[in-house]
Amino acid sequence: MNWISVKDSLPEQDGRYLIVNKVYDKMTIEVTEFTTNLYSIDDYTFHDDARPGWYAFDPEVGYFERHHITHWMPLPELPYND
Repeated sequence: MNWISVKDSLPEQDGRYLIVNKVYDKMTIEVTEFTTNLYSIDDYTFHDDARPGWYAFDPEVGYFERHHITHWMPLPELPYND
């Protein structure tokens, strides 16, 4: 699988994805949520903002949008365990 730039495209389906997150000069690889409609996740937080976006949930602050994602890819398949 190859990394996909968020400048080129976003996922077509809601779900969890492997992402590259850049904060300042540090890049990390994480798993985060994507939705095609932020408003459907939490209308209070995203105020009629019916557009695609990356988001997370923190028990202390609630839902928030992730803004510094540069690349994404589908999660790899889990290894088969006998």
